[in-house]
Amino acid sequence: MNLQISDETKSFINEVNIFSKNRLQKIEDLEILAELSEKDNNQNVFNDIIFISKFMTNALTIMKRIGVAGDGYDKLITEYNKGMNDVKSKIELIINNLDSEKKDRFNKKYFQITHESISNFVILLSDLTWVKNWKLGFKK
Repeated sequence: MNLQISDETKSFINEVNIFSKNRLQKIEDLEILAELSEKDNNQNVFNDIIFISKFMTNALTIMKRIGVAGDGYDKLITEYNKGMNDVKSKIELIINNLDSEKKDRFNKKYFQITHESISNFVILLSDLTWVKNWKLGFKK
């Protein structure tokens, strides 16, 4: 699938970026995920992704604060790993109809067991958290 990002999606992600005070780092990939979730009627999957991402971002902050020996760390790391698998499988569902080159790029960038890939994944989770925070801000 040759994907064209709509003006609506670009505007949406731009609004999120402004809301985040220009903290988004994976804008192109956010646009792809948002666009595909709209086109393929997977908005619920995208909403699941941003919900889980917010939980994971908060859990990571807590884990860093309490340290490995901290009370509840084991439970948090278990839930964090589960969340990683959930987000990965939901992103794979959304990008399923992309051409193989773009799918391969996502896989190499986010889903390999390398320091760089895991770091990219954590950054993407943070960006997705901003999407969730933006949506929560407009529900008030």
